[in-house]
Amino acid sequence: MLTAAMVAASSGCRGDSTPSEFVYTPVPYTVVSPPPINGTPQPTLVISIDDSGEPYSADLIGVTLDKPAKARFMRWANSLGFTDASNPEADDYPFDSIFVVVRVPPGSAPDALELIRKQPGVRTAGLSYFSGTLGSEGRQP
Repeated sequence: MLTAAMVAASSGCRGDSTPSEFVYTPVPYTVVSPPPINGTPQPTLVISIDDSGEPYSADLIGVTLDKPAKARFMRWANSLGFTDASNPEADDYPFDSIFVVVRVPPGSAPDALELIRKQPGVRTAGLSYFSGTLGSEGRQP
């Protein structure tokens, strides 16, 4: 049986046609705590497996935006409970587009991706796939 989860938030924009809540069907995921590298703790990974067996981050979406659209996009994303997990120095790069990493609720990446792709100013958006081998701890049984 599938269970739908919901993160509700006010959009803050009256008359805006974008949703004011994020409803998704969570995908199965595994939380992996990588070992420290040179004594430095590493961030926890939230991993799902796609239909072809490839591991991807179940809580991160990569988004390329028109640079002027970033502030509006992030206000919208924050209103749904998403957060900016990208490098803040990217704002200083002299390009007309910007790459941001958006953190979404664990297990919601596929549904969040569908919604993000529809937002104004989004050039591309995609799941964040892992390269290399994660080992058995990153795979669902």
